[in-house]
Amino acid sequence: MDVLAWFTQNWELVLVGAIPVAVSVVSLTLSIRSLRFEKYAAQAAMRSAEAAEHANVLTERLLAREHLVERPETEPANVSWKIENPNGSRYVLRNVGTEIAEEVTIPPELMGGVTKLLPERVTIRPGGGAEFLVFGRLGSPVPHTAYVQWRGQDEPIPVPMP
Repeated sequence: MDVLAWFTQNWELVLVGAIPVAVSVVSLTLSIRSLRFEKYAAQAAMRSAEAAEHANVLTERLLAREHLVERPETEPANVSWKIENPNGSRYVLRNVGTEIAEEVTIPPELMGGVTKLLPERVTIRPGGGAEFLVFGRLGSPVPHTAYVQWRGQDEPIPVPMP
């Protein structure tokens, strides 16, 4: 019996088999689109959070001016750093100083290793932190030092990694 004859005699079986395949293809397409929209939503949420943080900093500056508590421009900001490793490849750059640090960046070219989500132009309040990932691999171990810069500190300073 040839294939064409089998299909004509058993077209119900072919149809029953083709329906789940078609449903699976449609489901896969919708899942891919959903992931794309989810990514866009996450990026928009990140931009919104950064804008809100910037607005908070501006408000605090305005309040400080009104209360005449603003420090002179010649006095350096009291910002210092500590890097924590809560688990695995996740690290947190923590501001252990008493001042807000703005435009905090860990330059990727100075970091070494395999990294993701390095802080770039973020604002970190005293006690606050920014998470990032560092992966140790063969030939590319986890670095012992991260270099951090922020507004008012253009030259990156070394911070020991745990």
